[in-house]
Amino acid sequence: MWARRSAAARAAARVTLSGRPRASRAAPALCALVSTALATAAVHSDRDDAVARLERAPADDGSRRKNAALSRNFIADAVEKAIPAVVNVAVDSGYFSSNGSGFVIAPNGLVVTNAHVVARCNRYSKIQVTFADGSKYPAVIHSTDTLSDIAILQIESAEPMQWPTIPLGASADLRPGEWVCALGSPFSLQNSVSAGIISAVARHSSELGYPQKGGEFIQTDAAINSGNSGGPLVNLDGEVIGINTMKVDGSVGI
Repeated sequence: MWARRSAAARAAARVTLSGRPRASRAAPALCALVSTALATAAVHSDRDDAVARLERAPADDGSRRKNAALSRNFIADAVEKAIPAVVNVAVDSGYFSSNGSGFVIAPNGLVVTNAHVVARCNRYSKIQVTFADGSKYPAVIHSTDTLSDIAILQIESAEPMQWPTIPLGASADLRPGEWVCALGSPFSLQNSVSAGIISAVARHSSELGYPQKGGEFIQTDAAINSGNSGGPLVNLDGEVIGINTMKVDGSVGI
């Protein structure tokens, strides 16, 4: 599994009803991580378009000290912090459906997921997000960027809500061997958790067969499967350091 590293990943394209899914020679078996780990989320919007920016945050040496002192249930502790803001993303367009994962980054209900999860949406499509407690809400596409494979959804509710959020961590100081957890809904099995380590950092997209994407990825052996796409990869502080997006076909632990 992989995570992108970049100075600023921008999801800034207005959604069109005729948008088509991104072609990929390995897409059916690929999952990946587009790294939000270097980032602090700031959402910018105006009358003409909706823009979501993930901007670089400084490295935090304190995370090394926190992650060094592991409790007996350190994985469970990290999951408990993050899971309330993780959602299942279900798309129903009548003649096709898809499922993925996502996570809330703002109290007003902005959800990050992968662009390919909602790539085939049209005017008739219905998007529903389901939280860990079973509550379900409709959502609409706020903005999307197919190059970085990031989409932002907006949860809709009849009443004003303060949604649970998950903080974004810093990945500039990540090292191979650090523990991470992948959260999401593989095969539509919501609230699933897998754990592993960071296997490598700074993998270029060309190594994965995506030279046009640019940027760098983080490799992890945490299990990722279909349906995990768009879910968070979190550190032991329960902070997002990546978006589950890619798994190498036919591999184990990559």
